[in-house]
Amino acid sequence: MSFPLFSTLLAETEGNVQYDLSSIVDHVKLLDEEGFELTYAIIRYYQISYDNDTVKTTLPYGSKFTKQGLKIDFANLPQRLLMMMSVFLQLHTQKMETDRQRRLLIEKN
Repeated sequence: MSFPLFSTLLAETEGNVQYDLSSIVDHVKLLDEEGFELTYAIIRYYQISYDNDTVKTTLPYGSKFTKQGLKIDFANLPQRLLMMMSVFLQLHTQKMETDRQRRLLIEKN
């Protein structure tokens, strides 16, 4: 199974990427629907690829469904996955801002 975004993030985190857990959690709260879906897909793909003993669970790393939706416990994620999430969140946040600016330009014209 191929997941190019995952492969790119994996390559980007070959070295030691600095991350801050509280910053990751704060950025996730600001995600659009697409960003949150990709966040889950990256986490689940990592789990399937690297954690053979936990593949049977549908919710990775202690995540659970609440009335507000899926709650991901980022404190349970492996360090490499946290580095990947940090890079992804930075990229997706930039994409969201670019999309917002594009919409504003379209609305102006």
